[in-house]
Amino acid sequence: MIYQVRKAEAHLALGDIDAALDNDHQVITTMGGIDSARTTSTLQELRAQLADYQHIPTARDFPDYAA
Repeated sequence: MIYQVRKAEAHLALGDIDAALDNDHQVITTMGGIDSARTTSTLQELRAQLADYQHIPTARDFPDYAA
């Protein structure tokens, strides 16, 4: 899962917000009830990076989805 989150970070760094968010949604769906501190921490870092993209509705809504 961590590698999937890192992949999303790479998409974000390249400015491909849609691909980053799509990948994040896949990670969260796959995690389901899995409680991995490392993955959760990495996902939180990515959510912080998305703060720069609050003008994009899907990025703005992501924290609610990831909660």
